[in-house]
Amino acid sequence: MSGRYGSIYFRKFWTVNIKKLTTALFITFIAILTLSSEVILSQQAQTERISISELKSKLESGVEFLLIDVRRDQELEADGAIPGAIHIPVAELDERMKDIPKDIRIVFYWAGGGRASRASQKFINAGYTAGQFCGILDWKKAGHEVVKKVNRPEKGPIL
Repeated sequence: MSGRYGSIYFRKFWTVNIKKLTTALFITFIAILTLSSEVILSQQAQTERISISELKSKLESGVEFLLIDVRRDQELEADGAIPGAIHIPVAELDERMKDIPKDIRIVFYWAGGGRASRASQKFINAGYTAGQFCGILDWKKAGHEVVKKVNRPEKGPIL
């Protein structure tokens, strides 16, 4: 049986193959999209734990960076603070983020560092050059000086 568009078998063959080709192209597109997003995510900056000796060297060298104590007031009062730090409690970080320049390196710290790493990653995700964190317990364990009070900057630009 042939007609204007050829045999019925030819049309059926062509329709089935177009569907297969469309499906294959769609699957390929999804695979490429998935792979490219993984590459982009792997290239994003990640937070890292800074060693206490590296932090001490940074503080002594005069390299410009912000050391932010993100603990609660009670924790700072109980355990002291690393000299040279500023205090912005974690509960205020979202609100204060706009006050911190995006181009300065930032080191966050908490007692053990876990919550500081999340603060650091939050800043990285927002386009800051943050990226490092540590814990004051490690600082104290290494025998380094702590102070009872650090600067808690007023609202507005920091630095």
